[in-house]
Amino acid sequence: MVDTPSEENLRPQERLQFGLGTVLLVQAIFDVTTRRQSGFFAGVLIVGCFIASVIGTLMLPLSLFGLLFVIGVLGFTPFLTAYAFGRNALRAFPLRLAEHGQRPFAAFLVASGITFAISVPLVINWAFGDQLNELLQQVSFSRSWNSFSIFP
Repeated sequence: MVDTPSEENLRPQERLQFGLGTVLLVQAIFDVTTRRQSGFFAGVLIVGCFIASVIGTLMLPLSLFGLLFVIGVLGFTPFLTAYAFGRNALRAFPLRLAEHGQRPFAAFLVASGITFAISVPLVINWAFGDQLNELLQQVSFSRSWNSFSIFP
């Protein structure tokens, strides 16, 4: 029997992509449900801006090399995503609360959004990481694709 890797062995790219997916979901909810300022959404979008910037920075050397073959232009997509998240985070920031002397409440809303955006992907990864690793091990170490079946 093959040892299943622990959750520490998951690639950092997978964790960043999952975090960015969570932020994209919250961005969609923000766009559909409200146009009002919300510190919670601002905090989530700040995390998304940071994660997209990190992904873009990590991809930058390959993107610059890929520009020789024109396909490298697609490597700059995370920077455009970071710009969109940052712009929407500024739009969602509760300036009215900060102007009317309620800065602690506005800071609490932003901090709760940041905490949500970081903790939800980590909790889901913690809860389902071992099951996904077992499934990946079954697929990658099976002798043939015919021996693997989704349905029992």
